[in-house]
Amino acid sequence: MENNQKYVEIAEGYVGNRSIIIPSNEIAQRLEPKKELYISYYEYDDEIIEHLKVYKTVSSYKGNKYFSSNAPILFDIDKGNLTEKALLESVRNFVKELKEDWELNNDEIVIWFSGRGFHIQTSDFLGFEEGKALADIMKNTLPKLFELPDPIYTNNRLIRCPYSYNSKSGYYKIPLSHSELYQLDMDSIKEIAINPPTNSRDVNTKVSRYANKIHEDLIVDVKEKENTPIKISD
Repeated sequence: MENNQKYVEIAEGYVGNRSIIIPSNEIAQRLEPKKELYISYYEYDDEIIEHLKVYKTVSSYKGNKYFSSNAPILFDIDKGNLTEKALLESVRNFVKELKEDWELNNDEIVIWFSGRGFHIQTSDFLGFEEGKALADIMKNTLPKLFELPDPIYTNNRLIRCPYSYNSKSGYYKIPLSHSELYQLDMDSIKEIAINPPTNSRDVNTKVSRYANKIHEDLIVDVKEKENTPIKISD
């Protein structure tokens, strides 16, 4: 019988605590209040387990790579030296570009405030093909088409997990509706992100499998864990 289980690399506590491979359907179990959690941009099949035993790092992995979401293209818009007002305006303009120039609708775009910057997830509107060359193709294609977002498509890139904590800013990574993006200022967005989500918000996340999974399996658990000591791996 074919094994369809997929795996991700995670880093817990801080981004350097990585090379931890878990089944992708166990991500929600790793979230805790005020705990950093990063997940690999790509998913892997079980070959990654044997690779890591030998090479101790994902960076040299040459096997198949798979999209980790139904919204597989992620654009990372970092704050950098921008003011918060300029950052928000940049994100609004970028989402507008996706809608007008690439003809994406709201259902194909998921907006995340990452604690400092923004992550924009979209459907695979460019038709990338999963496999061994996926990372190289994305790395060589997307930066040529889009100037604003940071290129994050390397073989072993980690991204902040949805609903996880950003210790640098003190905010959680949260989804925003399209109306919230255009109607709220940064202070209002940060007010939402100051606490871990405890219930499903009015956000269209149907193209984001991780978001939906966490909404279904974790939201109540997050509230219950608020007073639980955080355990960070050595």
